[in-house]
Amino acid sequence: MRQGTHPLLAAALLAAAAGAAQAETAYVTDRVFLGLYAEPGAGKPMRSLETGTPLEVLGRTRNWARVRTPRGREGWVRSAYLVPEPPARVTMPALKEAHARLQARLKAAQADLEAAREEAARLRRELEAAQAARREADARRAAARQEAEALRATLETGGPRVPLGAALLGVGGALALGLAAGWWLLDRRIRRRYGGYRIW
Repeated sequence: MRQGTHPLLAAALLAAAAGAAQAETAYVTDRVFLGLYAEPGAGKPMRSLETGTPLEVLGRTRNWARVRTPRGREGWVRSAYLVPEPPARVTMPALKEAHARLQARLKAAQADLEAAREEAARLRRELEAAQAARREADARRAAARQEAEALRATLETGGPRVPLGAALLGVGGALALGLAAGWWLLDRRIRRRYGGYRIW
């Protein structure tokens, strides 16, 4: 009777084939638990691997992969449940945390932007006020310069000139006004002295 292949020989052949393969990293898929066997499909699993456990792939057969756990334990798992990237169940919490951090940073950036806009608006108002004040000061300075030029021109020509007729009229009016005022004061004193009667 012909005997079957010895289990140790089969394991050695599988190990040789696995050694020829290049080492890679794979992750347990979303199956929750994956059995780690001493030999492909032999008996009960030595332990269960949780979803997302990173495994170093030492070799592969048709349906099985020889792997090493993060703690250095070696064994065989079904290759159909290995994926090249961490599954969503593992990456989702990290992605949510990263999303929350990005949201917080975005809100802070938006607050900083709003504060910067308000500061820019305030500075713009101050600049406009300063420009208006400068324009007003320039206008006053120009008016003062024109007035000074006019005064200098008047002084250089010998001062303001009054026509002779107007000057005589002004002097005559002043004399008439002075005489009238003197007459009125004299009349008032006389009346006061003589009880209100005018005596000449």
